[in-house]
Amino acid sequence: VAKRGQTVLFVSHNLSTINSLCDKAALLSEGAVDSTGPKEEIVGRYLRLLAESSRIRLGDRTDREGNSRLKLLEVELGGEKELGAGIFVSGGSATIRFRYQGNSKDSIPHVGVAMSLSDPSGNQLTDFSNYYVGDDWAEIPPEGVFECTIPKLPFMPGTYSFNIFVRVNGIVADWVLNAGQFIVEAGPFFPTGRLLKAGQGSLLVEHRWDVHRS
Repeated sequence: VAKRGQTVLFVSHNLSTINSLCDKAALLSEGAVDSTGPKEEIVGRYLRLLAESSRIRLGDRTDREGNSRLKLLEVELGGEKELGAGIFVSGGSATIRFRYQGNSKDSIPHVGVAMSLSDPSGNQLTDFSNYYVGDDWAEIPPEGVFECTIPKLPFMPGTYSFNIFVRVNGIVADWVLNAGQFIVEAGPFFPTGRLLKAGQGSLLVEHRWDVHRS
């Protein structure tokens, strides 16, 4: 179509597709045009802005609870590599990293970490914890990164918020409400590429249907 002198408007977060199909690009931010120009320049600016927005600083937050044996300093969002850091898609992989620091140079014993997730309406959807999956740590370094990986994100498009909670030896060390949020874009969770309709829920569950003679 473009070769016939017609203009095609292609909207996507997929940078590899944009690079292969487009000559020029426009970057939208909060409903307005941020910049336009050659695709190389716009993609570069997009990646720089994305890198900044994919890091959430927690170190200066004072609205937290715990004995400060361990303190959460920063959140980093990592999505599909071909889409860029911080972009999550339904059915894609997602990684959330929490940088922490202990209050001494000693190893930190018997640590439990949990992240609760709420949907765009504020309803808690689920809780991710090393306790549930059996990733038990007798001790961890005095500073480092907690990393939660979700291999196949089971959520509809929307904005999701999370709280983060850490125990040391069974005692609350740090607890930050509304620690951050991320946006999920539409993706191929199901093989058909179809998703739920608006109002049908936020959670996607793998399933299958069969029919048998009675």
